[in-house]
Amino acid sequence: MDMRRQKIKCRCCGAPAIIQKTVWKTDNYDFADAYYRCTRLECGHTWVMNLTYSHTLVPSGLQSGVLKLLIERLGPEEKQMALELLQGG
Repeated sequence: MDMRRQKIKCRCCGAPAIIQKTVWKTDNYDFADAYYRCTRLECGHTWVMNLTYSHTLVPSGLQSGVLKLLIERLGPEEKQMALELLQGG
């Protein structure tokens, strides 16, 4: 999850806020402290918000083996293309 895309606003002035850092409290990424900073220089407010995992909406394809099954059905060139996409290239 890319938490930097959340649209959190400063409670003091309403300006957009950005995450300065995230400290995960559990190994499975269920709970974190997110350190925010107001983007309005005149305000300068900083604060911590607690982020908590709630529930899954769609299960991961990585855990169910669906991705592996799909890749096994690809031809050699398609497998190479899929590998490059998964590696970010």
